[in-house]
Amino acid sequence: MADLPQSLERVLRYPINYVEDWTVEGSRVEMSFSRRTDPWPWLVLPPWHPVVVDKIQYFAAVTGAWAYGSLGRDSKERSGTGPRTALTRIRWVSLARDAGPARRGTFRPFQGEESVGYELEIFDEAGRATLWIRGEGAAFEERDFGARRSASKENAATSALAPPSELARPEAVGLGPEGRSLISPLAGGDPPTVIGWVTSAEGFAPAHPFHTGTGDHVNAGHLVDCALEGAHLLLDTPGPLYCTGGEARFRRFVELDVPFEIALRSEEPEGDATTVHARMHQGGRETSSVRLDLRV
Repeated sequence: MADLPQSLERVLRYPINYVEDWTVEGSRVEMSFSRRTDPWPWLVLPPWHPVVVDKIQYFAAVTGAWAYGSLGRDSKERSGTGPRTALTRIRWVSLARDAGPARRGTFRPFQGEESVGYELEIFDEAGRATLWIRGEGAAFEERDFGARRSASKENAATSALAPPSELARPEAVGLGPEGRSLISPLAGGDPPTVIGWVTSAEGFAPAHPFHTGTGDHVNAGHLVDCALEGAHLLLDTPGPLYCTGGEARFRRFVELDVPFEIALRSEEPEGDATTVHARMHQGGRETSSVRLDLRV
């Protein structure tokens, strides 16, 4: 595996990259992806799984923006820091339930009024389009990112919510018996709720069977996974749900080692299709929301 350019490693926050190769072709960046499961244990999940969608978008978006020249290649090349990025919104559509693992992708950037964004088209080994992803986010200087992180941690420390006394059984949330749930069993009420519990000790591989991350905070992959696990409890399905697409919005950071409440709501099903909404709160504030379009 080739060494990363230092400026890419600084903005990626990983010493290795899931994106193996890339070329800039006009207004787009073409890229290919790793097949290795040792650094990327989430590749054992189905290619349409929301956690896989999040990981693909992260590595593809950061690498694509860097390769395109819009992230961390000039003024920060010699500074040793580089900008920090934060995802604020992601939408995606799974185009094939029987798709193979992602093998290549196309990245196209765009500039919105208040954010930077990108679109991704993902293809499997056979050349089939498997995922469409559109994301928006922001880049911060290191000092601004540090201030945001400090404020988030201070607010989370005020949370009076207790950690769950138990976690949901893996089989009840669509995981195999070797899986590890991130949420409590479902509590009644209007709306029904679960407690999310992601710790710095057990929330990342190798302690967790497939979640990876920098360990700075509860990442987007954890949150969409919590939403999918919650959907299994809410719908009480006999087997794993197929996620045909969704949307997630991230307003504030969610801190590790601090429980957070997830309120769940489902829409009226149409045949074997339904939609589940999840809203996350920590320290008395809404942090994020996830919509999952699902089929049994």
